[in-house]
Amino acid sequence: MLKYGQEQFDTALKNGIRKFDNIIFNKLKFVNEELKGIRFINCGLNGVEMLNCNLKDIYIENCEIKKCNFNESELDYIEIYKTSIEETDFSKCLVNSKEQYDWSGVSFKYCIFKLFEICSGLEIGNCIFDGCDFTDATIGCQEFFLCKIINSIMKNIKINSGIGSCDFTNTNLENSSLEELSGSNSFIGTNLKDAVLIGSEDIILDLFKGADLEGCVLCSLNSKNTVNLAMGNLSKADLEAVEWINANLNKCNLEDANIIEADLSGASLEEANPKNANLEDANLEGANLKNANLEGANLKGTNFNEAILDGVRILEHDYKYLKDYIDKNKVILK
Repeated sequence: MLKYGQEQFDTALKNGIRKFDNIIFNKLKFVNEELKGIRFINCGLNGVEMLNCNLKDIYIENCEIKKCNFNESELDYIEIYKTSIEETDFSKCLVNSKEQYDWSGVSFKYCIFKLFEICSGLEIGNCIFDGCDFTDATIGCQEFFLCKIINSIMKNIKINSGIGSCDFTNTNLENSSLEELSGSNSFIGTNLKDAVLIGSEDIILDLFKGADLEGCVLCSLNSKNTVNLAMGNLSKADLEAVEWINANLNKCNLEDANIIEADLSGASLEEANPKNANLEDANLEGANLKNANLEGANLKGTNFNEAILDGVRILEHDYKYLKDYIDKNKVILK
């Protein structure tokens, strides 16, 4: 395989060569330049720097890219297929172009995407992001599907693209916004503290096992199946007006959660902890709250009709909200 340094690459470009096949490029450096219409196939890029450059109409296929730096560059219609990218910095890059194009089958490992912004017709599919840092990034591509984003940092990011069947295992999504969720996305071991989830999703244990949902906004997330978050941490979560009929919330931590006007009819909250939660005007008709902790909860207007309330812990002055549904000697007054 041929090896090109700066001089060989510059000479090739001056001679009008735009297609490179089976060549290894080492330690190229470009600053504030425009590179356009270049094709890299079966190539290696090692230690390449393209800083604050305008990279336009670039095609990359079956390449290996290692320890490169594209910091603050504009990526305009960059197609990438079946490529491995490791320890590469895309911080403050802008990905634009309204035309539809793809990043498909790309493996990103230990890459940096801080303040990275996508505002384009790009479709990202079947890609792997392992150990990557997307802190403060904005991803506004056309589609984001069948991707694995594992062991990564996506804190304070916004993804306003269609997100389908992605795996966010052990990723930090704290204070992030994921819009247009669809399909069975996996959040196993994921930090979703103060995150906003919007769209349609299967809210089941198999997909949220070990996830931290403290302060998570779930009120705009519709579940296609019966919700099951038993033993989950939903403290301070926003569940206002959710329709989680027959949900399984057994032993769930709902302390300080916002559950105003939620429909939890038929739900099972046995040994759940909605302490200090706001349940005003919530519908708990037919729900099972056996041994649940309702201490300090706002129960104004809550519907407990036909609910199971045996062993419920409640502040004595709040028993007035339960007196029509259960005898005083069957609850634990605090």
